[in-house]
Amino acid sequence: MLLGFRDRTGDQFGSGITDPTSGTTVDRFCYTRGDLLKACKSGSTYTIEGGAGCNVNYAGVWGVSNNGEFFIDNIGDGAQEGLSGGLAIYPGTNEIVSTVLDPQPVGQAGY
Repeated sequence: MLLGFRDRTGDQFGSGITDPTSGTTVDRFCYTRGDLLKACKSGSTYTIEGGAGCNVNYAGVWGVSNNGEFFIDNIGDGAQEGLSGGLAIYPGTNEIVSTVLDPQPVGQAGY
């Protein structure tokens, strides 16, 4: 199972927002981040990537299990977790289409 997540914090910030407590106009910028995770079914339960029986492609100390990630979804500036939550599987292929903030160029690891 593939899971797409979006961090809504970035949707709550912006330019020229009125602070509800003081009434003053403030500028607060924040980028929305998200993640693409794989969960593996074992019997009637699921295990998230990096857990027992759910392998990762990119080993390391990142990922929700701290054992790596199945997908690397870094953005163009190298920051991690650029997915915006939307996912679609391209039937008959081994491809996923997703919304990503400033994706890294095609051909880099994980893409």
